[in-house]
Amino acid sequence: MARITVIGGGYVGLVTSACFAGLGHQARCLESDAAKVDSLRSGAMPIQEPGLAEMWARHSESGNLSITADPAEALSLTSFIYIAVGTPESPDGSADLSYLREAVHTAQHYSDLSRIVCIKSTVPPGTCAGLQSDLNKDARPEDRWTVVSNPEFLSQGRAVQDFMNPDRIVVGSSDAGISQMVAGLYFPLDAPIVSVDSAAAETVKYASNSFLALKISFINEISRLCEHTGTDIGQVATGVGLDSRIGPRFLEAGIGWGGSCFPKDTAALEHFMRSAGLESQVVSAARAVNRGQVEHIADQLVRMVGAGFGKEIAMLGLTFKDGTDDLRGSQVLPLINRLSADGFSIRVFDPSRPVLRNESLPPVTVCDSPQEALFGASGAVLATAWPELVSLDYASARHLMREPVLIDARRALDPGKLKALGYRYARPGDGRTAPHLAQRPELTGTLSAA
Repeated sequence: MARITVIGGGYVGLVTSACFAGLGHQARCLESDAAKVDSLRSGAMPIQEPGLAEMWARHSESGNLSITADPAEALSLTSFIYIAVGTPESPDGSADLSYLREAVHTAQHYSDLSRIVCIKSTVPPGTCAGLQSDLNKDARPEDRWTVVSNPEFLSQGRAVQDFMNPDRIVVGSSDAGISQMVAGLYFPLDAPIVSVDSAAAETVKYASNSFLALKISFINEISRLCEHTGTDIGQVATGVGLDSRIGPRFLEAGIGWGGSCFPKDTAALEHFMRSAGLESQVVSAARAVNRGQVEHIADQLVRMVGAGFGKEIAMLGLTFKDGTDDLRGSQVLPLINRLSADGFSIRVFDPSRPVLRNESLPPVTVCDSPQEALFGASGAVLATAWPELVSLDYASARHLMREPVLIDARRALDPGKLKALGYRYARPGDGRTAPHLAQRPELTGTLSAA
């Protein structure tokens, strides 16, 4: 059992703390927000993540897990310091490392034992090496620090499961002995250990997220071809995904990718490559396709509903995916902005009741039920595939609407059933439902003899 201190009580920090406690370690989480600390101590989990609240309560009661706002308490007699603070996107697209540097400074100032800092935060290649150099600038040989890159690969909505059942554990350090010690923290888990240098580990994280974003953008681009040719992207994705070299995951067409990681990490990689004098053609293209997917869905809706002035649209779902109350990077937000700019009034409902604080949104009507959002609407968008929205009584919902127009931006509904109910229905990538389908003769005609 090791003593581990996790600096940062955000999404990654809370999951990391609870899961390390679940592996039998003594985990302490350092969070500067005293109100959040009090909330967690009283048993209230500030984020929505399946299984996390239960794990936190269980290990807090056992004594293996604690949280504090006092850095001296958190960093006393600890063996490993984990940093899990945010690295948000700066205005120029680069990763903002100010929170990371502040956390490292806290570790340096208050740690009375550990000289091993493990970075969970997503950072540009070379960051760990630079931090290690800065920490050791004036350090005595016996006080030298080692900074290890140990990136997280957690998907919101299944983060606890991802931590406890990882595809791989990546440990990046030039010190083989310390790499082995960090890898040993995960000993109970049956997962391959990838031991590399810190820059490689940092790049693995960026490359992984960017490649997954690329797969989604690629299938969304092909989905537009399917709309044009009158076929369905679901059939195409099945055929492509059965290729063992490609696989089916992340080949799901829809509104595009969002969340706390893909948008900022692809932006940071794009910026980093530009700053290094390199072109980022593939990542840049993935980002462009993703932005265009919002415009594409908005255009579909406008074609089906007509001019926007005086009409209301029901937006069913706000979060970037179901199972979380996180609005960061949600494609629904720019979709609302675009439709509002077209003159539509927007009524929204999301089962997680996310708090609209700093989102750049026009005035919207936040509703307490999907029925309230749909009442009098000239069109609706299923924007997040919450189970309660997918299983909604659409037969009854149709009679609430002024016009039965529905865009299934998550491809979660049965087109046949919706059409039978009298809806004018469309979904991304389905040429059989596309409102603008006009097949090109050269694609649908027969070959003529020379």
